[in-house]
Amino acid sequence: MSKVAKCLSYVLPVLLLAVLISSYVAYIHTYCAKFLKKEPVLTVVLLVVLNILFLMLVWALLTTVSARPKLVPEKYKVKKEDFEAYLKCAETEAQKKFLSNLADRMGLVLDQRSSFGMLRFCSICLQFKPDRAHHCSHCGVCLLKMDHHCPWIANCVGLHNQKAFILTVLYTVLYCSFYVGTTMPFILAYFNGHTDFTTVPIMVGFAIAGLLGTMAAIFYLYHCSLVFRNETTLEEMQRKVLFIQTSRTYNLGFRKNFIQVFGRKWYKWFLPIYTSEGDGCTWETKESRSSSRQATEPNRHNP
Repeated sequence: MSKVAKCLSYVLPVLLLAVLISSYVAYIHTYCAKFLKKEPVLTVVLLVVLNILFLMLVWALLTTVSARPKLVPEKYKVKKEDFEAYLKCAETEAQKKFLSNLADRMGLVLDQRSSFGMLRFCSICLQFKPDRAHHCSHCGVCLLKMDHHCPWIANCVGLHNQKAFILTVLYTVLYCSFYVGTTMPFILAYFNGHTDFTTVPIMVGFAIAGLLGTMAAIFYLYHCSLVFRNETTLEEMQRKVLFIQTSRTYNLGFRKNFIQVFGRKWYKWFLPIYTSEGDGCTWETKESRSSSRQATEPNRHNP
């Protein structure tokens, strides 16, 4: 990615941050300072909650944007002469056998396979792809446990920032819900003609918070479902992840799936700091339920 393209990629994150700051200022200057000036106790309570949600949201957003992607370790890189030998393999079966033998020589443990049944290899980065790793065409590199590339954070979502990304969406939902819920009396008073000061900032903030909060809520529920199933967006789109043993799955159960992303210490779950488990290259799997049912079906018909 060129320097110009890199700079332009930060337009959306900066725009998002500007919208959040504008809504924050409008809430304090217009809503609290004018509409609630006769209720100091309520104003203090609202300001405390507002500042906590706003600071956590900005912290999570900046962490997600600035987190450096975890790249594939050097041991997965292939020598130039080995890559040239790979290119000389004309048939798919020959390529499959060559990659398998090469991985064995390099001492790599790889369970995932491509749709052709061969080891996953990146011809751009000249390296094997560890399980759950993918090449990002925007970033130009292979990332560990890549979920997707998000233009709103000018970064990929993956092992390095998946937790921070989910918390960003969560705090966006909470912040917008708080904004809409607490400014509702202001909106009602406006339509009843009981306000006599400038209302544009808070009205715009109310509309943006409602729209952004709704979209973020949908997005949050979707990513929660992925965490609970231990899937990434790319894996969910592919519908089926191919292993050496096709009966395997990354879904280890709700608790283990959650800990894999958020860590074991509960008091760090809501902080946008890295607590995810695993090295990003090897992943625990277990036998899928569907394969277990298929294995027991013959016994039901043959007592």
